[in-house]
Amino acid sequence: MVFQLKKFSVNQDKCGMKITTSAMVFGAMIEPMGENFLEIGVGTGILSLMMAQRANVNIDGIEIEENAANQAKLNFDNSPFSNKINLFHNDINIWILNCDKKYDLIFCNPPFFKNQYLPKDSFKTLAKHDIYDLNSKLAIIAKKLLHEKGTFWVLIDESMLNFYLDIFYLSDFHLKTKTTLFNSKNSKKPFSYILAFEQCFNNFTEKSFYILDEENKYTKEYIEKMKDFLIIF
Repeated sequence: MVFQLKKFSVNQDKCGMKITTSAMVFGAMIEPMGENFLEIGVGTGILSLMMAQRANVNIDGIEIEENAANQAKLNFDNSPFSNKINLFHNDINIWILNCDKKYDLIFCNPPFFKNQYLPKDSFKTLAKHDIYDLNSKLAIIAKKLLHEKGTFWVLIDESMLNFYLDIFYLSDFHLKTKTTLFNSKNSKKPFSYILAFEQCFNNFTEKSFYILDEENKYTKEYIEKMKDFLIIF
């Protein structure tokens, strides 16, 4: 199962969480700042590859699940950006104990189910269900690993919005940007949010982003974000 993009391809048959439209939009909307980036929960590696294509940066990626880590490593090695990305197969909670590095930008597409029935498929369980309670720890992790002026970016399910606003506020972060994702301009309910947090308060911006217009055709803003990646544009 290969997902072909304009400048690289992504194998994803060994990963519980496949590439989604929201993840692609997330990778295109993160604002690159600085030189040293960290991705928590690499999965297929699509986000790190998109960031490596977009900016001249060094990226460290952490992935706890062995099959996903091996596949992401293969995807990185087969891309034109292999020299920009370092992969670590580890638990972020253990990895940070020996990490004295500070990052300019951290990004994460975390598991989005909490306290729900767990499927038998262990790959999907790790990818989609927060069995390690990662969501509640991300603010603390960001606090430890970010530079003072660094930014933390996260893609979350609609149900997790208030939870994330609360835990980052309690860790003295400020919301920098909030982007609400809708499937189409006919949609009444969003399906995801892209949030950016920082420790130094600056201006806050909020916007909505639509994949399809009223006629179920791709919006100009979606095409603009995806034109460097998707072969259909």
